[in-house]
Amino acid sequence: MPLSLQTAGLLLLGLIMTTPSHSADLKDYRWKQRVLLLSAPAADDPLYQEQVARLDAVLPRLHERDLVILSKFGPDPFTVVLIGKDGGEKLKSADPVTTDFLFALIDAMPMRRLEMQSRMQREESGAPSADKGLIPESS
Repeated sequence: MPLSLQTAGLLLLGLIMTTPSHSADLKDYRWKQRVLLLSAPAADDPLYQEQVARLDAVLPRLHERDLVILSKFGPDPFTVVLIGKDGGEKLKSADPVTTDFLFALIDAMPMRRLEMQSRMQREESGAPSADKGLIPESS
């Protein structure tokens, strides 16, 4: 099954990165981003394609949760692993996961709850957030 144009766009944008060694790379994300690690025999693996399509449909929600996707291709079967900002493994699945399940899991994490609370406080106070920018809107 060939990659869709949207999936190819993801690859070009670097939202899904292929890396030969995750252990050295994962420490770079600690305390900065959550990592969804996708392992598959090849990019055309049906389970991999299904997971990428699910993620492709919700890109803004991935960004909102500081989620980066790393892909690794090799002899191992398809696996999805979610790694929290603390570097701990939060989920491991041999099947594609739904984005609703993934987001519910992330949103229940203590660090994510603090992020959401902080964002709400900024919005209530009118302080600029990363999403709004620094230039106030004119009325």
